[in-house]
Amino acid sequence: MREAVEATSSQVPVRRRTVPPVVAARWVLWTFVIANLAIVEVLFLNAGTGQNGVLTVAKLFARLDDASMLKIFFALAGVPASLLGMVAAALVVVVASVSARKVRRRLRQETWHGLHLLM
Repeated sequence: MREAVEATSSQVPVRRRTVPPVVAARWVLWTFVIANLAIVEVLFLNAGTGQNGVLTVAKLFARLDDASMLKIFFALAGVPASLLGMVAAALVVVVASVSARKVRRRLRQETWHGLHLLM
């Protein structure tokens, strides 16, 4: 019986020189980051010169040079992309606060999962 076990264990192929999954995931992540960075840089170089009709950051802060923080907030909230960014940032803050260990321990598991599914 011992000989049969040894025979089957010696037939198991040994994988050598393979990339561990963690390293492969890291490569994919950095490839994604670099590709997105290249795309964003190309878009900024083409459309971010301020010569188009879109409200750019330079135009916004030129108009609001000595304005209060509240006035700047409402000016940014008037731009749909900025408003969506503010909503996204607020959702990230809410998810982070709900995910904090102290809060997560106090909430029922169903409530915690429900809040995460809603967001």
